[in-house]
Amino acid sequence: MRLKSRALTTALNATREPSRAAAARDRIEELAPELKKTLEEIGPLLADVPYPFYHARQGISLAEFARTDIPATHKLQALFNDCTCHLDRLLPLYQRVLGRLTYIALQVEEKI
Repeated sequence: MRLKSRALTTALNATREPSRAAAARDRIEELAPELKKTLEEIGPLLADVPYPFYHARQGISLAEFARTDIPATHKLQALFNDCTCHLDRLLPLYQRVLGRLTYIALQVEEKI
C-alpha cells in the first residue's frame, strides 16, 4: 500500500502539469481501484483485533484506530486520506509492538 500510495501522490501532483496530466489521470484510474481493494481487504482483518495499548477511546479495534477522521469532499481525496491514515497509524504501531516484544524477550533472557 505504501508504494501505491506514493505513486498516487506523484500522479496527483503530475496532473498540475499540462504535458503530463493525461498520463497522470490514467495512472490514478489504475491505482485507485487497487488501493481501494487493499483497504477493503485489510479492514476485516483488523476489525477483530483490539488495539494493544492504552487509548482514550477504550476498547477500540485496530480497524477503528486506523480509520481516518479527516473529512473529504471527493472520493479520491477520501481514498488518499484513508491510505495515508492507515500508513501513518499502523506502521508506527507495528514498530511499537516489535519494540515491546523485544523488551519482553530481553527480560526473559535475563531471567534464564
